[in-house]
Amino acid sequence: MPVIRVHILSDRLTKLLQINEANIPIESGTYTVNELVNFISSRIPNIKSVFEKMKDSLFIAINGQVKYNYDEKIEVIDNVKVTIFEVGAGG
Repeated sequence: MPVIRVHILSDRLTKLLQINEANIPIESGTYTVNELVNFISSRIPNIKSVFEKMKDSLFIAINGQVKYNYDEKIEVIDNVKVTIFEVGAGG
């Protein structure tokens, strides 16, 4: 079973979420970026409210590529690295 390896960048986000990384098992398949974000939100406490409050200053990178189109489809057949970071935090 593939795993989503979530990495949180910036001390501020880490403090808000009280986590800097997580490994979340997921079924193989094709997901939109938005579906992956929702799936991660269901597994990491407080992340949904942080996404809602900071949506204009947060970025999501999947396997090293920043995703701007949340409707883009991602095929999950192996582990996926998801990095969540603020503007100016790097990626």
